[in-house]
Amino acid sequence: MPVGSEGIICGQYTVTYNGSSVGIFQGEAGYPSILYMPQSKPINRTDKYGFTKIDGIRMGEDYQFEGVLLEYLKGIVALHPYGTFGLQGVRGTLKWSLAKILVLTAIAGTTAAASPATLTANKAIVADGFQSKLLYGPTERVVPIKLDLLPYDTGGGVEGNFVQT
Repeated sequence: MPVGSEGIICGQYTVTYNGSSVGIFQGEAGYPSILYMPQSKPINRTDKYGFTKIDGIRMGEDYQFEGVLLEYLKGIVALHPYGTFGLQGVRGTLKWSLAKILVLTAIAGTTAAASPATLTANKAIVADGFQSKLLYGPTERVVPIKLDLLPYDTGGGVEGNFVQT
């Protein structure tokens, strides 16, 4: 393979949540990231193999978005979509109905601009059980965030968690 034809993909993405920029992200550990978790029901309780997993039944997959936002006022909106931060909001509301659109858009002129140019998740909402530690001190107040990317009809009856262009 000749030098320079490795196909390395790199480049910044801008991120919006519900149509508004969430600002810039903190260095390498806090870059915007997509987490992928395949789900299956294990086949692991048999008379021959005991509790040893011998197979699994595919049961879908979960996707999440995570990052560390450096702009507190922009980030807190995505972290707490239930109304005023610090207040409980309405209990018994389905999260799917509160989820907002998350869009990642590659910066033009980078190799990322084609792989994918955009990633759009129409149903993104703060992940269950995620604990975000907000520092109230003399340094910048960053907002660690993790969003569940819930499945939806991406068009033509095809269900997915996001689409890429």
